[in-house]
Amino acid sequence: MALQRLVEHLLSRGRGDDAESHARQALRLVGRIGDAPRRVYLIALLARAAALRRDAERAGRLWGALEAEVARKPLPWNPFDSVHAERVLALEGPDFDRARSEGSQQTLDEAVAYALSVD
Repeated sequence: MALQRLVEHLLSRGRGDDAESHARQALRLVGRIGDAPRRVYLIALLARAAALRRDAERAGRLWGALEAEVARKPLPWNPFDSVHAERVLALEGPDFDRARSEGSQQTLDEAVAYALSVD
């Protein structure tokens, strides 16, 4: 939780690179304890970090995976926080849309592996 809060704070300050590093660390930790809902939320945070870098392809792929996972297994809370959605969806365009479609075909494990990869 502490890492997640740090990531949220860093994103609110526009520090996407730092946020991404900590979000990856948190994603590895929650993977070890099997917290699927938190994995989904961290993917949303990583999509926002990619959006801060204007990386439409990475943001789109992560956002598409997030949407697909929530459609398969609804969560008790909304991972599509308006701030995250607004910032990520602002990148909509051909590259974002293609990557979003590709991301929607991924399993949660595949999305996590992609999220943990470094560009």
